[in-house]
Amino acid sequence: MTEEGASMLTKKAIRTSLLMRRKQLFESPSRGQDLAVRFLEILHIARPESVGLFWPIRSEPRLLDAARQWQDRTGALIYLPETRPDCMVYRRWNVGTVLLKDCAGIPYAPGEVAVEPPDMVVAPCVGYAESCRRLGYGGGYFDRYLAGCGDRRSLAIGVAFDELRVPEEIFEPFDEPLDAIVTDQRIVWKEKAPQ
Repeated sequence: MTEEGASMLTKKAIRTSLLMRRKQLFESPSRGQDLAVRFLEILHIARPESVGLFWPIRSEPRLLDAARQWQDRTGALIYLPETRPDCMVYRRWNVGTVLLKDCAGIPYAPGEVAVEPPDMVVAPCVGYAESCRRLGYGGGYFDRYLAGCGDRRSLAIGVAFDELRVPEEIFEPFDEPLDAIVTDQRIVWKEKAPQ
């Protein structure tokens, strides 16, 4: 077996284990509330006028209420991703919008596609490293979206329960580092926090 093949098996095993642990952590309402508080904190620090969030599935953090609070205070726009066979786009979301299912079976808003990347994009993490690298589900859609933004790259944020850390060694060159990871206990910045 090649080194790359062994790495992928290891990554897959880590992902499976972390998803089981995330499900357990998700069942604690206080952990989810703490994560929402930290998420609001990063919104106040970064002050985005548009946020690309995600519709939570499985044991992903529920952050739409916190985003709506931010929207009510600031008028910020909220977008949800639509996964297409070859890419991912963000579409405008409003409360009460009837959602459709994308090619991955994930709900998305059928609103207008964002012409420019949202100021901030947020993705759930299966795990994360202190370097702000995100372990996702393995499809690569979020990494490809960030890479495709070029100079217009959004502030990229991952959200995870604090204890879902993984070793740096599992990541590969195409795993795009994020700007910050928001956990239920802290905000981990790749660099210095924006002023």
